[in-house]
Amino acid sequence: MKSTIAAIFISCFLILNGCNSETQKPEIVVESFFDALSKQDFETAKELSTKKSESVLDMINLAVNFQLQKMDSSMFDKSRLQFGTPKIEGDSAIVEVSIKNSNEFIPLKLKKEDGDWKVAFDAETLMKMGLDKIKSEGRKNGQQLDKQLESIQNLPLDSLKDELQNSLQKLDSVQKTLDN
Repeated sequence: MKSTIAAIFISCFLILNGCNSETQKPEIVVESFFDALSKQDFETAKELSTKKSESVLDMINLAVNFQLQKMDSSMFDKSRLQFGTPKIEGDSAIVEVSIKNSNEFIPLKLKKEDGDWKVAFDAETLMKMGLDKIKSEGRKNGQQLDKQLESIQNLPLDSLKDELQNSLQKLDSVQKTLDN
């Protein structure tokens, strides 16, 4: 009887784990990430991204919430995008994302965290992607930008986010005072 229960438990685990592995493919994670961004669902986007990415997504969310920046959600619409086949090397993967009928693409990096694929949407990765794009276009200032980006990469994004949030709250308070 105990062995039958154990066999049922193991079978259920394997079936559920097999189903979960399908949703953990890098290309599925990237598609789900873009879907969350198109809906401005930053909590889901954070769940699908690395821990280091949270501060960037929080800053975007703050800017959108305080209407400092209008976010064109259609640019993240999956129907406009094509997702390439992931190139996996160990715990890192690259999925090329492009706008349909365009030669432009973004090599979006993923990393494994706690056994799951997560989109690397942190400042360091985004800056490296931008620099790589500039270099690939053969711009003259590539080396100068390298040095500038190195200094920017070490900025404490969490404290920057907190400062931005405090400043936005003060601006909101001033706006309310002016309205009265």
